[in-house]
Amino acid sequence: MTIGDQKELPLTIVNNSDITAKLILDIRNYPEFEIIAPDPNPDDDVHSEIMAPHEYKKIPERYEDIVKMNPDDSDPGEQDEESSDDNDFNEEAKRYLKLSIRASSKPFEFKIRYQPSQANDPQNFILPLRIFEWPETVKSIQRRIIAVGEKPRFYLDPTIVNFKTKVIAKGQKPLPFHQDIQISNPDPNPVKWHIDQRALEGTCFTMNPTEGVLEPGAPSTVRVTFNPHDAVEYVEKVPLFLDDET
Repeated sequence: MTIGDQKELPLTIVNNSDITAKLILDIRNYPEFEIIAPDPNPDDDVHSEIMAPHEYKKIPERYEDIVKMNPDDSDPGEQDEESSDDNDFNEEAKRYLKLSIRASSKPFEFKIRYQPSQANDPQNFILPLRIFEWPETVKSIQRRIIAVGEKPRFYLDPTIVNFKTKVIAKGQKPLPFHQDIQISNPDPNPVKWHIDQRALEGTCFTMNPTEGVLEPGAPSTVRVTFNPHDAVEYVEKVPLFLDDET
């Protein structure tokens, strides 16, 4: 995958035993990955929770300790420090999942999202999913994660153009709105690019230019024009082709 892109891998856990399974998935050592879990539902056979920031400042050793922890358990003297680090904690909270799956329950489905931040830095590890208070590795729940980030051949900034809310006066011809996309070529070779103009036919969006050749390291600008006529939401996706490949 290229840097800046992201992809989600679906995973399913099934408890075929006769007892409730208590599991921990801890991928905090892998910052390019995060856990996407469904919202907890009290009617489900599975209790899942992505740990809140205050909950794992000190990871407890016993499951009962985790269940009982809450913000009031922390040292008052540490609360200011914790507040200042909320953003970091919120990022880490996406990487620590605790599960309690009842016996013979329906499958629990979640996703692992990968968003590479470095090129040519292969990721190859066993998913750190373990059973609480069980000293041995359970091979049946082991899964290997392999991922590689690649340097993109083409940079766009921003990748999503958001014009936000615009006011349209009735009876008056609206003025067009403009935003610019900065493009550049990090590849050592020239890159020929063009957009699929058919995607914009009959819409209130235009782009200029719609094609070109970028030399190595060369930047350029593409102007996007938004000319709305009605008070509705407008969303379009425009395919971009490099050397005749998407």
